[in-house]
Amino acid sequence: NPRSTVGTTTEIHDYLRLLFARIGRTFCRQCGQEVVRDTAEIVARHLGGLPESTRLLIGFDMPVMDPGGVHEGTDAEPDEEDSDSGQGIGDSGFGVRNTAPTLASLTFTLNELRRKGFHRLYVNGCTVTIDDVPPNELRDQATLKVIIDRIKLEGDMRARLTDSIEMAYREAGGTAFAIEDNPGATGATGATGAKVHIFSERFECQNCNLTYEAPQPRLFSFNNPFGACPTCHGFG
Repeated sequence: NPRSTVGTTTEIHDYLRLLFARIGRTFCRQCGQEVVRDTAEIVARHLGGLPESTRLLIGFDMPVMDPGGVHEGTDAEPDEEDSDSGQGIGDSGFGVRNTAPTLASLTFTLNELRRKGFHRLYVNGCTVTIDDVPPNELRDQATLKVIIDRIKLEGDMRARLTDSIEMAYREAGGTAFAIEDNPGATGATGATGAKVHIFSERFECQNCNLTYEAPQPRLFSFNNPFGACPTCHGFG
């Protein structure tokens, strides 16, 4: 076989493919940061390790949509689709339009959130209920920060944290946030100074917005079109 090597002939290559797929680490080709998928369990463990009595707001970002299901207020081209989109209302895979959100779009989006059972938003550093904020006050918000859960860390909260993060991932297609209240802040929840944690279960570099292939055996095989060099097709 023209592709035969000492590794393939002795079958050591098969073990190396499994080894790299299991314990290999991916680093962003642009910034050098390690690419890690934030599973709900990992996020819950991370947040659960914060100081006792820390108050957290768990939620997701929801693009404003018009009644036709088009995301508004973004810079993407019309009808662009995200191949990694989930099934949540926050990442439906519909086209997007580069216009400011209209009153009709905001009203439609808020009604969709009510229908899904969400009642709180994070607006300008404060938590507000959807029923208490007029849509015209959100005209500068191309994306709404939807609050799923408010948690005060006391004892083992990992189960509740995991459930909340999983729900955020479902609704936003794989992303979520946790806003940590500033211990020294006064006034409304989420006052200026609050720390924001961003999480993603997608295998991507959050700094550079680059998506990578998750390590798997065929990625490390030059006999497989998936892993072979596109120039020499695995012949070297």
